[in-house]
Amino acid sequence: MNPPLDLMTAQGYDGQFGTNVLGHFFFIQLLLTTILRTAKGEASGKPFRPRIVNVSSIAHEIYKVPGGLQWDTLLKGDESLSARKKLGQRGLYGQSKLGNVLITKELAARYGNDGVVAISLHPGGIKTELQRHTPNIMRRLMDWLLYDVSYGAITQLYAATSPEALEMNGEYLTAWARRQLPTTWARDEEMRQKVWAWCEEQVKGF
Repeated sequence: MNPPLDLMTAQGYDGQFGTNVLGHFFFIQLLLTTILRTAKGEASGKPFRPRIVNVSSIAHEIYKVPGGLQWDTLLKGDESLSARKKLGQRGLYGQSKLGNVLITKELAARYGNDGVVAISLHPGGIKTELQRHTPNIMRRLMDWLLYDVSYGAITQLYAATSPEALEMNGEYLTAWARRQLPTTWARDEEMRQKVWAWCEEQVKGF
């Protein structure tokens, strides 16, 4: 969250989008065959509804980006530097958290009929090392406002384990384990398909 703008992934992507979206996407792709076989009950002999829970953030609402995403910030290396500087650290964080919701909704659309349940969520304002790049003055203020880290697992655990959440495929939850509509861009079908296609293209060859 909000690292220096020159922080890039090893492949040259913006550090926040590369970590928060592309890394999650690639990890899910590596597991997807197993997830789908589990849903069919190939090993156990009994169908099972596996769940994919992606941690997004209220930042996708607070730091809205015109057009949902600024695609020129996702170019590799120095090509994206000027666009990333213009958008700023918080804008880059916000669009990465939007990406989490979009990828989750596309997962739900693609694999819901196979028994997969995909949910994204805002875990709440939690005091963790995630704020390490925040200026000291703001961090001191946040210390008064944020919750202890023990609260940070509540919504994830609900999404991953509660019987009720099995009926929430494609939904977005907020703290503490409450249903909420994400932003308009997060519900845009064309946008979610475009982000999915972009991620697929980037991970080819890995």
